[in-house]
Amino acid sequence: MTRRRAGKTHEAPTAPATGSQEARLEAAVGSWSVNVPQVNGTTQWRAVMLLDSGLVMSARDGSTELYNPYSDSWRTLMGPSPILSGGTHATVTRLSSGKVLLSGGREGTTRTLLFNPATEGWSYQGHLAEGRLGHTATLLDSGQVLVTGGSYGPRGQRRSVELYEPATGTWSSVQPLPEALTSHAATLLYSGKVLVTGGYHLDIWSHPAAQPRSAAYVFDPATRAWTPAGHMSRARVGHVSIRLYSGSVLVAGGTGLDNSDTSSDVYDPYNDQWLPGPSLPIPGPYASATMLYSGEVLVLNTSGQGALYDPSANAWRLTASTQQLRGYAYAMLLHTGQVLAIGNGAMERFTR
Repeated sequence: MTRRRAGKTHEAPTAPATGSQEARLEAAVGSWSVNVPQVNGTTQWRAVMLLDSGLVMSARDGSTELYNPYSDSWRTLMGPSPILSGGTHATVTRLSSGKVLLSGGREGTTRTLLFNPATEGWSYQGHLAEGRLGHTATLLDSGQVLVTGGSYGPRGQRRSVELYEPATGTWSSVQPLPEALTSHAATLLYSGKVLVTGGYHLDIWSHPAAQPRSAAYVFDPATRAWTPAGHMSRARVGHVSIRLYSGSVLVAGGTGLDNSDTSSDVYDPYNDQWLPGPSLPIPGPYASATMLYSGEVLVLNTSGQGALYDPSANAWRLTASTQQLRGYAYAMLLHTGQVLAIGNGAMERFTR
C-alpha cells in the first residue's frame, strides 16, 4: 500500500516478516578492517564529525585531529581546542555551511564552539541560556539547530528548548518540551519536523528515581510547538533512532530495565502511528545506527557485534564482528560508502 504526500510516494511500513528471518541470519555479511587509531586514542571523551571534504574531525581533551580515510592517516591541528574532559554528552552538528557546532556537554557550561574546516580552527559562538548534557541537537531544514532537554546535574533535568541561528551566531528559547527529558533521541522527519523519543524523566519532588519514558513528541518549526506522537512499545533510554529512506523512523534497544533488549519499533509519520519492528539478532546496548547508501541500516553493539536492517524485507542480517573495537563507538558513513567506527583506542572500517 502506498501513500502520496507532498508530491512524493512513500511505502507504508508493514508488520514484521517472520518467514525469511531465519534464512537471513544464516550467514554474516560484510567485513571489518583495522585502521590507524588516534594518538593517545584511549581516552573516551571526544567529539567526532564527518566533514564535507570527506575528512573526519575528532576533538578530545584539548586537541583536535583530522583523519584522512583515503590515506588512513591522522594529522594533529595547531591552535586551541575545546576541553571535553569530564563531559561525554556534548553534541556536534554539521551546519549547512560545513562548519561544525559543539554545544553543551559539561555541567554549568553554556558557551558553544564552532569549528571551521577552512581555517582548521575553533571559535566561540554564543551562549546557551542553560548549560546541559545528555541533550540532543538537530539540524533543521532552515539551517538552524534545535537543542532539546538534557540535564544539569544528578538531580535536575531540562524541559527547555533552544534554537541556534547560524547567520547571527545567537541562541533563542522556544516552547519547552512537554516534560523534562535526558538521554532521549531526536530525529528529523522529511516534513521538517523533529521526532523526540523516550529518555529519562526525573522530578525530584514526585519521582526521586529517574523514570524511563515510552512517549514520543513532534516539534514543528513552523509553529514552534510540540504535539504528542503516541508511545513506543516500551520505554527506551539511550536507544538508537534513524530515519529510513521511506520516511519512517526505526528505533531499537535502550529499554530502561534491560540493556540487552533486542526489540525495535517503527514510527510511521504519515499516519502518526507506531508499529512493532523485528527483534535484532544481537543483544544491546547498541552503540550506533548508520544508514548505508543502499538504504540498509548497520547497528553496532558495545561488544563489537553488528546487524544489518533491510527495510524492504523488514528483517535483520548478522554482519561480521569488529576485530578490536569494543564499547561505545562513534560511527559514520564515509564518502566511499564504508562505515567508519571510532572507539576507545581502536578504529575500524566496515565494508558491505
